[in-house]
Amino acid sequence: MNSTKNFLKKYWLFILLSLIASFLIVFYFINKINGIKIKSDLLSIPQPTFDFYNIKTSIDFSSLEKNLQNLKKEEIVYEVKDPSLSDQEAILIAQKFNLTDQPKVYNDQRTNNIFYEWSTEEKYLSINLSTREITYQLNQLKLKTNKNNSIPDLLDTEETAKKFLSNNQFYPPEGVSLITKDKYYLQIGEVEFERLNSPEKANAVEVDFIYQIENKELLEAKISLIMDLDKNIIKLDYQPSFKEIKKISNYPLKTSQEILKKLKSINFINYFNIPNYYTTTSEIENITGINLDKINLTYIKSQAFQSYLQPIFFITGTANLNDGRTAEVGIYLPAVKDEYLLQ
Repeated sequence: MNSTKNFLKKYWLFILLSLIASFLIVFYFINKINGIKIKSDLLSIPQPTFDFYNIKTSIDFSSLEKNLQNLKKEEIVYEVKDPSLSDQEAILIAQKFNLTDQPKVYNDQRTNNIFYEWSTEEKYLSINLSTREITYQLNQLKLKTNKNNSIPDLLDTEETAKKFLSNNQFYPPEGVSLITKDKYYLQIGEVEFERLNSPEKANAVEVDFIYQIENKELLEAKISLIMDLDKNIIKLDYQPSFKEIKKISNYPLKTSQEILKKLKSINFINYFNIPNYYTTTSEIENITGINLDKINLTYIKSQAFQSYLQPIFFITGTANLNDGRTAEVGIYLPAVKDEYLLQ
C-alpha cells in the first residue's frame, strides 16, 4: 500500500500528462472518423455581411439536398486590399478621357463614399474614390452619324477592349483573372441600347467581363465596355476587383448538414432578378413561392470595406410572382465553418 502511495506521489505529474495525452488522441481520432479536420492555427475572420431582402413566403429546399453531395471540404481565404483612389489618381483617370476641368465633388453621407464628377455636352464621367467604381458615357446621339462604317468583328472588338483596359491600368492584380463573359452587337433604341441577333443594323458593340479567382467567379464585380463601329469607347461601367490579394490559408467549409440547418432558419434572399425586365426590389413583395435547387462555391466582393475574401455558397433557384412571371433568386451563405468566423 505504501509502495503504491509512494509511486503515485513520485509519478503523479507523469500520470496526469499521460491521461491528458490519451484523451486528446481519442478526441482527435473521433473527430477524424466524423470527418472533422482540426485546424487550431487558423485565425478567426470576420463573418461577411450582405444586403438582404425579407420575404413573406417559405423556401423549398427539397430539390437542393441531392446537390449537396461531394462538396469541397476546404477552400482558400485571402487577405485583400480594397481599390480606393486618391484625388490625384482620379484626376489622372479623367485626363485619359480628355477631361481636364476641375470635378464636382459629392459626399454620400449614407455610404461615406466620395464621388468626383465631370460633365460636358459630349461626355460624362463619375469616379467613386472610395470603391474605384467608374461610369463613363459619351453622348449616344453622335452614333447615329456612323452609317457608313464597316461592322467590326466581335473577336477583334474583344481584343480592343482588353487592350484599352490594360493600357489604362484597369486590369485586376495578379491572382485575379479577367474573363470575357459575353460580347454582342447593339442598336440605339429610344431610351437605351438594344441587343441584336445579327450585325446588319448595329451601330455599337458591347463586351462584358467578369473576374475569376481560382476558377471561381467573383460576384458583385464586373466590367462592361461599349464601343462604336470605329471601336472608340463610348460607355464604360467599371467595377474593380481589389488593389491587392494575398492567399492566407485553406479553411474548413460547412458540411451539407450544416448548410441545410442554416438555410432552414433563413427568411430572406440576397439576390433577385427578373430576366428581360427592369427589376426593382419592390417586386419581391409579389413572390408567392421560392424553390432553391442549385449550389455553387464562389467569392463575392462586398459593397462595404473588407480585409478578407472568403468563399461563399451561392444557392440559387426560382421564385414565382403573383402575375405569372418567374424571377431568379439566391442566397449568399458564408461557406467557412462557423467556429472560424467572428460572430
